[in-house]
Amino acid sequence: MVLTQVNNCPSTFSKWRNSSKECPNTDYYHCVLDENSNFVQGCIKPIWIETEFCPVYNTKAVKMDSQKCKRKECPTSNFRSFQIYQYPECLSRERLILESTTESDISLSATQTLTENGSSRPLAYIQP
Repeated sequence: MVLTQVNNCPSTFSKWRNSSKECPNTDYYHCVLDENSNFVQGCIKPIWIETEFCPVYNTKAVKMDSQKCKRKECPTSNFRSFQIYQYPECLSRERLILESTTESDISLSATQTLTENGSSRPLAYIQP
């Protein structure tokens, strides 16, 4: 099942439980970040998440996945993906941004774009 984008996830266990009633099995309710840092929610089969990892919804594969947690307060034991509400750090958009933006991704030269005639021109210069 494809999860749908929402503005945020339930912030308390009671709100989480209330939202989970929309699913035939309450353990199937998920509200997680996808690989694009969007909050998504819906009913999907849970997976096991390893210590120091966070669940993430993979929109291309249309399934739950996991991603290494890069923060100080990461999960310290294995857990089921629907239990993400116990690990607020896994719902931090900053977690995904920090992981996907590394120094090797940043070019210190000009960022280029193609013009209509096929030539390129700088869009912006990134200063070190």
